[in-house]
Amino acid sequence: MDRSESAQAGDLSARFQQLYAVLKSELLENPAFEHDSFSHRWVETMLDYNVPGGKLNRGWCIQWLVGSVLVLDDILDNSDTRRGRPCWFRLPNVGLIAINDGVLLWNHINLMLKKHFRDQSYYVDLLELFNEVEFQTASGEMLDLITGEKDLSFFTSAIQTRIGKYKTAYGTFYLPFACALLVLGERVEDYEDVKDLLLEMGVYFQVQDDYLDCFGDPEKIGKIGTDIQDFKCSWLVVKALEMCNEEQRKLLYDNYGKADSESVEAVKGVYKELQLERVYAEYEIEMYEKLTARIEAVPCKAVRAVLNAYLERACNSIWRDWENEEARNLTEKSQQLYQVMKSELLHQPAFQHDSFSYQWAESKFDYNVPSGNLKGGLSVVETYILLKNNEDDPDGVNDGVLLLSHINLILKKHFCDQPYYADLLDLFNEVKDFSIFPPNHESISKYKTAYGTYYLPFACGLLVLGERIADYEDILLLDIGAFQVQDDYLDCFGDLEKSGKIRTDIQDFKCSWLCWSELEKVYAEHENEVYEKLMARIEGVPNKVAKAMSIA
Repeated sequence: MDRSESAQAGDLSARFQQLYAVLKSELLENPAFEHDSFSHRWVETMLDYNVPGGKLNRGWCIQWLVGSVLVLDDILDNSDTRRGRPCWFRLPNVGLIAINDGVLLWNHINLMLKKHFRDQSYYVDLLELFNEVEFQTASGEMLDLITGEKDLSFFTSAIQTRIGKYKTAYGTFYLPFACALLVLGERVEDYEDVKDLLLEMGVYFQVQDDYLDCFGDPEKIGKIGTDIQDFKCSWLVVKALEMCNEEQRKLLYDNYGKADSESVEAVKGVYKELQLERVYAEYEIEMYEKLTARIEAVPCKAVRAVLNAYLERACNSIWRDWENEEARNLTEKSQQLYQVMKSELLHQPAFQHDSFSYQWAESKFDYNVPSGNLKGGLSVVETYILLKNNEDDPDGVNDGVLLLSHINLILKKHFCDQPYYADLLDLFNEVKDFSIFPPNHESISKYKTAYGTYYLPFACGLLVLGERIADYEDILLLDIGAFQVQDDYLDCFGDLEKSGKIRTDIQDFKCSWLCWSELEKVYAEHENEVYEKLMARIEGVPNKVAKAMSIA
């Protein structure tokens, strides 16, 4: 999204918020009921607490419907928090009055529709649409509450999907789209294929919610999950029942639906043994790709744009969060491994350090090596640092050469007995040669950046897995490495605090991308063009693992 689009989105959001105040005022002054000061204050407080929350990416009538459903759902589930604060019924002096408040919110919808759409040709269709979806949502809530009768043998994937479809998908995904069709004069019946896609997206969203109920951070999701205690037909328990052994099944049957912490932890223990976090991450990747493919098959460009926006807003990117958690764990392991490798090198018998050289070498390591995102492996990081030292820091040339020699020592110590050892040595030597001595100026970004930063980690992984590098020549990692252009752009226009260094491409007479492409605006166009081109090429990669690594 460029600056103008961001500004437009900000203006739209501001107008949307202003409209809430208008609608609230109309409802409070509706002649069908004369408020006294106490009821006026109560309803206004109730509206402010329950309606304008969440992502606010639906129309206000739908936002009222969601508010109503959540108020009642929290009571039915005996929940404690919603959107990072106590549920409405948990507030002092509210309690079960919240049931009436939920019904009141529901009734407000018809008043708003009548006030603002009564003279429109599609008014009756709009009323019928809301009535139907309200019925489907309430029916889905009923399924959620009665399914199972405290017997896990009733829980199946089909039932869990049905609950998600009626409880969540119709109201949260289909309703906003169908409303827009009616307002635009379209026939809802002509978009059955899109309706089916939206319902599948809604089920996917409900599965996300089930996952977050157990594994989500309450600070981020705004509520404390209770699906285990409430005996809910959650995606997690259905998946666990499909995967578990007899001992794990007994644990689930004995503990699921009980409120005490020991029982809850016993169930979560089974989830963790079955690695359901990883299973969910794989599910989300699969569903995201499936939905994206279905959206791309929709012939109307405008509808595709709407559906893509729905998908991006709906997707909480759990698998990315999971990957981030895995990355944090991996970073910790990398840091620990760094200490081991540093000690090995400082005590390498090929050179006996005195106290001064030991201190110098250790300081050099700590200053140069464990930096950046450490995604490529420590030997790869050393290779990168070596190149930067030789390029930007003349006084550190000898230290750069030492780092270079360390790589071969590390490889020898940890891989000399592996069948791919010679290939690993050849790979590192080849990449270092490419990077230090770019063959020509036209390929600077390819040889200076792409080989060492993108291709080398992937190629190392292939060798360790026993794969032939030659079989992966079509993987576009060298093209992704062309994001050296991004570095050139940031050298001039980047925020110093974020980039972490003072840039000098202009002073150093560097063959920067900006030098021959001129203006800042051109970069934004170039970045979008390259990104779309790369994503299209990634989609054509047949190997699923290679595709995932390319996306990462």
